[in-house]
Amino acid sequence: MHPDAVVSPSESALSIETFGEEITKYLNNATKILVEAQTLGSSTDTKITEIKKDASVLQQNISKVKFLYNCIEKQLHLLLEVILKKYIGEKIIDKEWSKNIMVDLVNLMKYWQDEIDQQIEKLGRIKNVLIVNPTNSSENDRFLCDYISVNDVNLLQAKLSEIPVIQKHISNIRKQYDGMVRKINDKIANKSLKELDKILQNKFDQTNDNDILLLNETYPEQLIQLEMDLINFLDSLTAHFDKCQLLNAYIENKGSDNSLDYIGFNNLLEIVRNDDKELNSIFSSLCDIIDDVDKFLPQYKQVIERKRVEQQELHNKMNKVIASLSKNYEYLSIFRDIMNLINLYKESCFKEIKTVSELRNFYSNFENSYESLLHEVERRKTYSKEMEQIINDCQNRLEKLNTQDQIERHDFLEKHGNYLPEDIWPNEIEDLTPLYTIDYSIKHL
Repeated sequence: MHPDAVVSPSESALSIETFGEEITKYLNNATKILVEAQTLGSSTDTKITEIKKDASVLQQNISKVKFLYNCIEKQLHLLLEVILKKYIGEKIIDKEWSKNIMVDLVNLMKYWQDEIDQQIEKLGRIKNVLIVNPTNSSENDRFLCDYISVNDVNLLQAKLSEIPVIQKHISNIRKQYDGMVRKINDKIANKSLKELDKILQNKFDQTNDNDILLLNETYPEQLIQLEMDLINFLDSLTAHFDKCQLLNAYIENKGSDNSLDYIGFNNLLEIVRNDDKELNSIFSSLCDIIDDVDKFLPQYKQVIERKRVEQQELHNKMNKVIASLSKNYEYLSIFRDIMNLINLYKESCFKEIKTVSELRNFYSNFENSYESLLHEVERRKTYSKEMEQIINDCQNRLEKLNTQDQIERHDFLEKHGNYLPEDIWPNEIEDLTPLYTIDYSIKHL
């Protein structure tokens, strides 16, 4: 029977074995080409996987340097605009130090120093009139200021004498602040950061750099197309192999395979015959695709390597900027140390102001109390005189009563003395001592 003859139902059982060698030949050929194609395809797939991995790693690293740039930009803004300019420059140096301390605090200390000086001077003019000066010499006069301690009077004056030193510290720190701001502006903000931004725009933005466009769009799209073509050819070879296996199984089962009837067998055999004729052409096309991949991948890898080097160079530049920012952040400790020093000075000043203000109030109360004491002395003198007058009046009245008493006692003794025994009222009948005694003293002020 001719190999291309169509098998009829009546002769199918007889003719099945006749196609065995032909089908075996198709199966062997399909197996050989499929195995070779899969081997080549697997190798190519490994290369594609590696290039995809390299491209993915590069994209991740590019994203990292872009993220790192944003971090550097934010750290620079925090350092320059927030910490240095707004906090240290405006809040600390211009307001807290230059105004609150060098103006407001100094004026406050001068005010209270003047207040206590005036109070001391006033006490120095008030003579203590309660002390008797036996020599009537002005050298022996005592004034209210002689009764107070002046150890703490000049506390604020001592603090004011430290102001030139504080002013020198502030001037030095302002120079360092101006130099630091200028250096960061010149070397980082207006140079390094702009250089990094320029590199990002020119070498890592696909609108400006063709390599990035190739990596982001062109090459991935080309690679996908090559993969699809490769998969399609492999699928065609695999499908042809599956058909050959189905025919072979039909032959081995002598037509008893329920998955295929005699008509299906003839139709499938015809398809396999035609596909077998195209098999070498399909394999050749697959090899062409693999050749295209082999030619394409080095270009892809070359671009990846070129951008990887540029990305690493950019990363190194960013690390230098980060190191420079870190040094400037460490340099902030100088401002912190001076701030702590000036804060201690400020706290001690307010403590001394409190002491001096309380002392001045005490001296003022001392002056008022002395004035009240003079009134108290006058009041006591008045009472002393009134008491003396009362005693004098009382003494005069007692003397009158005593005179009258003596007269009446003599009259009694003349009338009854001879008739009364002495022991009837021992030591009293003839006693002429006064009925009263007065023992007093008046304090004269």
